[in-house]
Amino acid sequence: MGIDADNLILRPFREVVQQGQNAVSKSGLSTEDPGLSEQMAEAGQALVREGERALKRLQPIWDHQVTTFGAAFIDAILAHGESSFSESALDISTLIGVR
Repeated sequence: MGIDADNLILRPFREVVQQGQNAVSKSGLSTEDPGLSEQMAEAGQALVREGERALKRLQPIWDHQVTTFGAAFIDAILAHGESSFSESALDISTLIGVR
């Protein structure tokens, strides 16, 4: 159960990192416009940096709460449902100061 709740909270940030990595890897494929390729690579790298930054801040908070409250914390997270957290991933990052 803990893995599902962990995935529920952290997945949006992992997806940001993955999409950034995809953008970086695909940026070199466009040989028609080197400027566009450079912009795509820079944007992808920015996504990767910010996603990893968010994960570095969220993971210790998550681990502490799971250690402190155990199954009750995980059950409370799961009770709110996936859509609630997916829609508010940006709000979560704002609350902890990730920009």
